[in-house]
Parts: sequence; C-alpha cells; structure tokens
Amino acid sequence: MGLLESTIAGIGEPDWKSAAAVSDRLREAFPQADSLGALRALLLRYVAVTGLSEVLPPRPCTVICCADHGVAAEDVSAYPQTATREMLRNYLISQGAAANVFANFAESELLVADLGVKGDTSGLPNLIRKPVAPGTQNLVSGPAMTREQAVQAVETGIWIAQKCTADGVNVILPGEMGIGNTTSSAAMASVLAGIPVEQAVGRGSNISAEKLRHKRAVVARALAVNQPDADDALDVLAKLGGFELAGIVGLILGGAAGGAMVILDGLNCAVAALLAAKLAPQVKGYLQPSQRSEEPAQPYVLEALGLEPLLDLHFRLGEACGSSLVLDALYFTIEAYSHLTDADDADMPGEMFQHEYMPQVEPVVTDKTFDFYLRTMPELDEPSMRMCRARLDSLTKPKNSLGFLEDIAVELAGIDVTPYPEKGTLAASLLVFTREKLPEANVKLLDAVAHCARADVTEAHLRQHLSPKAAFDFARTVTEEITFDSTILGLALGRNIGRDLSELLLEPDGSFRYAPQEFLAHIPEPLQAEVSAIIGAIVAAAHNSSLIVLDNGGVGIIASYLMALCPELEPFLFFAEPEILRVGVDQPCGVITELGMSLVQASIAIVNDMKTFEEAGVHPSLAAEKIH
Repeated sequence: MGLLESTIAGIGEPDWKSAAAVSDRLREAFPQADSLGALRALLLRYVAVTGLSEVLPPRPCTVICCADHGVAAEDVSAYPQTATREMLRNYLISQGAAANVFANFAESELLVADLGVKGDTSGLPNLIRKPVAPGTQNLVSGPAMTREQAVQAVETGIWIAQKCTADGVNVILPGEMGIGNTTSSAAMASVLAGIPVEQAVGRGSNISAEKLRHKRAVVARALAVNQPDADDALDVLAKLGGFELAGIVGLILGGAAGGAMVILDGLNCAVAALLAAKLAPQVKGYLQPSQRSEEPAQPYVLEALGLEPLLDLHFRLGEACGSSLVLDALYFTIEAYSHLTDADDADMPGEMFQHEYMPQVEPVVTDKTFDFYLRTMPELDEPSMRMCRARLDSLTKPKNSLGFLEDIAVELAGIDVTPYPEKGTLAASLLVFTREKLPEANVKLLDAVAHCARADVTEAHLRQHLSPKAAFDFARTVTEEITFDSTILGLALGRNIGRDLSELLLEPDGSFRYAPQEFLAHIPEPLQAEVSAIIGAIVAAAHNSSLIVLDNGGVGIIASYLMALCPELEPFLFFAEPEILRVGVDQPCGVITELGMSLVQASIAIVNDMKTFEEAGVHPSLAAEKIH
C-alpha cells in the first residue's frame, strides 16, 4: 500500500463527542451560545478535529506550495512565468509578500515548498525542495502531468503535512503560488462542479477583459483535448492540474489523517479540497472555508463540498490571506470560551473597564448642537489617501487583490492624515452603552473582546428616566474624551435591540421603512436612550476623525439611518457585518466589533509589512507587467 492509499485509510471521522461535550459546557456557562453563530461552529469543528480534551489555542502552520504551469505559455496571466520563482525569493529572503504578513498577523509558522518551479531554486534558504518536474506541460496540448506525477505531488503534500502534525501542528493553512494556476483550477472546477467554462473562469491576477475572453477559450480547448473523467480525481488532476495544487490535495489528506483542521483560502484551495474529498469523502469534516474569493467558480466548488465561507473580502490572492483571518477569529473564539467557562472568581472579569455614569440632571441641549455636528464633519485627507493607494498598488501582489482591506487602509489614511498609518501608533478603544447591569457572562464575553482587540473598554451607563437629549449629550461627551486619544473606536450596546429596531424601522427586504429625518419619531420610549446614545457617539467620534467600527444588530441600523441623514459620515463608519463578515452572530457586547477591529489591524499590517517590488528586490519586469 502506497503513502496515498495508507493516508486515505487512516482518515477517520472527527471526534464529534468531544465537540458535544464542549458545546454542553459552553451552553451551561452561556445559555445564549447559539447566538455566537458560525463562531461557535468554528470552535466545535476545531475541537472535533483535534480531539483535545482541553480547549487550547491552535498550533498553526501556513504552507505555501509553489510550482509552474505549462499553460502560462498561453498568456493567461498578468505576470510572466518568472514571477513564480521571484515570489519564492520574496517569501524567503525579502519576506515582504502577503503570505509573510498574514502568517505573522495570525502568529503562524510559514513554510514554503517547491513542487515544480522552473529555474534554479537551490540557493533559497529554508525552502522545502521537492520538485516533481520543472513545471507541468501545457494542458491545451494534452495532460498537464502523468498520473504517476500527480500521485507523487499529492504524496509530497502528505509528507509535508505529516512533518507538521508530528511537530504538534493542529491547524494547517494551505496557500499557493504558480503563474497560470487559476486557469488550471477553473478547468478542474468546470469538470468537478459541472459548471460551464464561462462561469468557471475568472480574472485571476486581475487580467483585462480581453485576456479573460482568451483565458476562457484556453480552458475550453483544454477540456476538449483532455476529456477528463469527473469521477476520477487523479485523472482530473493529472490532465488539468498543477503540482502545487496536487500538493495542497496532499496537505489536506495528510492534515486530516494527522488530526489537523485545514482552513481553506480561495478557489485553488477549494478545488484541491474537492479533489481530496473525492479521494476520501470523510475529509470534509476537517475542512473550514475562510473567504468567498472573486473567482466565479469558487461558490460552486464550496457548494459541492457543502461548505460556507465566513468572510467576503473581495480577495483575489491565494497566499492563505483569508484563512489567516479565520484563524484569528478562532483565537478570539477560544479566548471567549475560556473566559465564559472559567469558574474562578478570584480574578473578576471587567475589573479593568473604565466606567462612566450619566449625570442625573437634564443638560441644556438643543437641536442646534446636533445640527452643528452634522454641518461640521471633517473631510478626509485626499493627499494621504492617494499616497496610501499608490503604495498599495506597488506592493508585490496584483492590483486591488486584497479587496476590502486595501479600502480600509486608504480610508484610515485619510482619517488619520498620514499616508501609512503605523502599527502600534493608532490607539483603539471600545465603548459599550449599557442600560442596566450586565450579566456576568456578558461581562466575561466583553472581557475577551477587550483582550483580543487590545482595546481599552469604557462601559457607559445610561439612565432610563432622563430624556433622549440627555443620553445624546452624555454619549457625545464621553466619546469626545475617548476619541481625543483613539483613532479607532469600537461601538457596541450591552443588550441586543437589533430585532426590535429591525421590526420597527426596516422593511422585510432590509430597506428603510421611514425617511431618515423621521426615524427617531418612531423609536419607543424603552429604546430611546440607547438609540440617542449611539447617535451621540457616532457624530462625536466622526467629528474627532476616528474610524468607528460598528457592532451588529441595533448599532448598525441606527448608523445606517444616520448615514442617510448625513452622508458625510460614511467614510468614518465601518460596517463589518454583513458587508464583510458572514458569521451570523446575534450577540451584543462587541463580538462583531472585535472581529472588525481585527480586520482594521490587518489592513494596517499590509501597508506596513508588505514590500513593494523595488523594496523586495523583485525583478522590475514583473512590476511593469502589472495591470493599471
């Protein structure tokens, strides 16, 4: 029995009994556990896969598999084939690629493997050199590789996974680099998911519309020439695949056999996962998708796997970027579980929170105060935004390939009036408005949010018997003081009023029920203090030029109405869910805010830690090939 066969035979079902025990313990400590949505499911999958009796933080490893494709000769990419080898140098010498940045961000070890890169890679430090051949054959002329080569590449991935799990790794984040690989993956997706070529082929490295039409024609020719058997995974892989994609198939199989969860990134990883699942259906239980990529075939592939991604970032880069962000969410979820289930009262949660109490007297506030804020909103600094965008466009990646994170970085540059906001220099605070004392479980959850977001927490206590104007003025005053020092403000409520506000203010399709200037008149008395406080906090924070990371539910609805009333607020408001996050959390106390603040920190890391083509010493011809 070969390595591939023995590995498949060694993959059992995840330990769902352990996951059920953790679920019971979580529900006992926090009866609203279901409100954590996909985060709870993420935690339980991690427990089931790893089989840990105690829920401990993961030991992750990011593995970037690299190889060249013969189909690159058909001019299907925005980059020449030499980019593959140049990016290996970037990973291992300059250490300025997205893979480096996101692995560091998620505190993951980074391994880089050569499974078939053209040219000499022997001088690169710390490279795992296991080349099958110097690139595949051109799949428009016949099979990309032999069946034996396909098995060899898969078994190389298995070997790497075995090395990782033997060292204690229990979460594997596959990534890939290989010019032409989305052409290969699109062809395999068309066969495996049964979709037309037009729906399978995307822009890859951000190619032009003309090149996209050509790329579709190339895939159609490859399918006609090779006639792959959709029921035979190795046949599909050999005829249409790449060595690095086969390596990821092996990483998935080897990871599952070794008890490691595999977090999938974009299309290439999803196709590799579908191939792995055809070889070993039980592997599906070990897979966690991360993000919905810009490649049109990916949703069909994930649907075939029965998986839903947690993020929609408009990424078009396959260096374990999205999976690193899901790993970061796993860290938070484990921290939240630890806080919630810790019965030790010696260290009371929330003891480091700052508390602000609403004065008991009515302040003198008129509508002119509110109007003043709306009329005097600051403008973003356009020169800083242009310089930030220029740097992002010159980094060692396709233009706009990091989607929303690039947009966040540019917006933050305009808010902070600096082209490149530096890590560690932008203070973050979390402001939570409460109407009554929070239950201990909610305080513990908020404590976990504060710890993971590395944010100071202010719990602002409202008084229900005072007027909405008093709540507005209190929130305005508290927020002005906080945002004097904090450029990033997380904004949340201590209780969930989202469902109430949704029924009151939104139509079934999510559109506004009332004109923006009228919505306050329809807020019932029990909700007025919280609604007014959120309004006061938003206008004060924006007026002080802070990026406001909004919690979900009621906070988002209020912010949406307010933004419609004052469009100048839009660049200061960050709606993490549902614009980016797809986690289905129905829980107050800043859970979504923490995840949103983490995305902001990731955007700052990109600007600071990624390198331009010039800084990385990557050959100038690659920069010249970029699509502008």
